[in-house]
Amino acid sequence: MNRTFIAVLGTIIASASLARCGCDETTPYVFDGITFDTTGEWGGDVPADGTMDWGSDSPIAGFGTVAGQVMSPQAPVGVGNFPIGGALVYLTKTDPAPIPAGVYCHECVEMPSSVPHAFSGPDGRFTISGVSEGTWMLVVQKGEFRKVRYIEVVKDTVLDVPWEFTTFPNEHHPESGENTPSIAVALGSYDDMEDIMAKIGLCDLGSDDHAIKDTCDHIVFYDNGGGGFPSSYPTFASLLNNPTEMALYQIIFIPCSGSSTDSALQNATVKANIRNWVALGGKWYVADWSYDHVEQVFPDFLDFEGNDATLGAADDASGSFDTTGRAVNTDLRDWIQYALAGTPDSIDFEENWDCILSMGTVPGTDPDGLPVSITPEVYAEGPVTRSHDCMSPSAPLTLTFPFGCGKVLFTTYHTVGSMGGVHHDLLMQEKILIYMILEIGLCTEPVVII
Repeated sequence: MNRTFIAVLGTIIASASLARCGCDETTPYVFDGITFDTTGEWGGDVPADGTMDWGSDSPIAGFGTVAGQVMSPQAPVGVGNFPIGGALVYLTKTDPAPIPAGVYCHECVEMPSSVPHAFSGPDGRFTISGVSEGTWMLVVQKGEFRKVRYIEVVKDTVLDVPWEFTTFPNEHHPESGENTPSIAVALGSYDDMEDIMAKIGLCDLGSDDHAIKDTCDHIVFYDNGGGGFPSSYPTFASLLNNPTEMALYQIIFIPCSGSSTDSALQNATVKANIRNWVALGGKWYVADWSYDHVEQVFPDFLDFEGNDATLGAADDASGSFDTTGRAVNTDLRDWIQYALAGTPDSIDFEENWDCILSMGTVPGTDPDGLPVSITPEVYAEGPVTRSHDCMSPSAPLTLTFPFGCGKVLFTTYHTVGSMGGVHHDLLMQEKILIYMILEIGLCTEPVVII
């Protein structure tokens, strides 16, 4: 309701009721909790959106705006953090429901229109307008990363949220509003995944640019045959044989390693344990020489070069190759361009070791029981120039597919780049990994594989 209409209504009320209220023409009066002077003007401020609550005893509170930028966890000096796109940012008066401690089905639900919210853009920035003044809890979340902080909204004011309120945590303290995913890492021979985690602050980074493993928060390590690890680390095979222990984790990483523990994949019980864990909502990340953890467990989705019945056959097919690839997924392309100032059509992917021959389309049903066709989604691809048969003209380099309520992610390359990956900064392919960790943690529509 605008001021002109309020003035007209006030004038009508004044002419009809001045005598009854005993007022003179200079005395303000009140109608339905709203103060008018004798000119018919409302005695308070009109809300920014022009609305009035005529059924209450007071006008609606003023409205403000909340704005900020979502950032990755604080990184060590010299590495730097970066914006996160696609994060959910919302305001609430009540505590958000806790994120489960272990594997769970993170089903998508529609955010009610009554909840002030926004999603961060590719550059991590967000704006929530029309927020009632007062104290709110600001919730910033993507996947299992979440931060909760109190803010104060002031009418007719844009609150520029401090960066520390919108930077994802690097330690797991749910009681203090800081949540990180529960992670298991199968320590391998060639791909030091834990170093990337240290570079986003989930572990301390040593002077040799390797993670200091006993400082990693909410991350548990297993020996996957890489050698040189403390004997106190349990074997990765022992985890795969224990579904109760697997259920403690939301993400399991199997970076590149030799095939010394791949023999566990010949066990039907182990393969069933993996499939069941993913179906419950687990995120299963596999890189290059560990490809059998995809092909042997989910054989209908991807076909690799080499004899499928022979463990490690694709590893022996050829040596590594570097390629200049491109981001395929639209959101990933926008993020590379607007958050990282990179070129999504020219990305160096170092040390690819395995090659995908084909991707399968698997029949399934959606939550409503309707038939769906499930095909892996390619996030990045690149040309492969060698004699071995690969998908052409560009082979998938990074892809994901759903299974039950969870997701499987595979990369053909060492996530840390060159073998050993000793460097202080983050390569583009490492940043893409961090993006994918957050992306596969998003809610999902469960599918049932037929």
